[in-house]
Amino acid sequence: MTEVAEPRCFTWDALAELGVLAEEAADVPTFFLEADRLMALPETTMALPFETGGLPRLAVSGERAQSEFKNAQALYLSLGAMPLVAGSDARLWTWLALGPFRGYLSDRWPLEGSRNWRGRLTDRWLLKAGTATSGRLIRHGIARLWWLAELTHGSPSEEGSDDEWHHLRVALSNEDIVLHVFDRDAGAVPALRVAVLDQVAAWGPGAAEKAKSLMMEMTLSFGYKDLSYLSVEDARELVKSLTG
Repeated sequence: MTEVAEPRCFTWDALAELGVLAEEAADVPTFFLEADRLMALPETTMALPFETGGLPRLAVSGERAQSEFKNAQALYLSLGAMPLVAGSDARLWTWLALGPFRGYLSDRWPLEGSRNWRGRLTDRWLLKAGTATSGRLIRHGIARLWWLAELTHGSPSEEGSDDEWHHLRVALSNEDIVLHVFDRDAGAVPALRVAVLDQVAAWGPGAAEKAKSLMMEMTLSFGYKDLSYLSVEDARELVKSLTG
């Protein structure tokens, strides 16, 4: 993947103005016209306070699970293991979505032709100040790629694989797995996340619905706070006890 420009981010004022545009624009072309006008002003963006390796070109063709894995891997390697506060910055992800990765998002989550383009815009393209929760970051079209890599990179697999990207590959094998595992409070528990992804890998095709049921049963039976104290070994034992 060929690298492109160094990433920047919006200012807080620009981010607020984009939020207003998203609410008031009459249609998709009008929103992008006004967003481009805003982005062209030098005072609306700023350099990042940390070094990066430039930006990759995200793939929009080929088998989706494989291309998404490669996209997440490439974005993570280029931005690096940046501080989590930077990874939660709505200004960065919104700039990346509307700027260098607009083509990717237009293919992956297009606004034109969408029955609810405004809802998709605010869900997959934009992040407002104070809204960068774990669930919103996992749903945002660009932030999700970095965060899925951050939350899985280097985590040990049950079979002892030395593939540091193993759990990222498993997570992105199906979009529903991302939602069922990562968009839940229990998915924020590192040990539990590892154990569930190991089980998803063992299930193979058709694992998404099983993962949904497993996550719901664990949360209902034990509660988020109780699960947060599990070790990886204990989490794996819990998953095995619930899956037979």
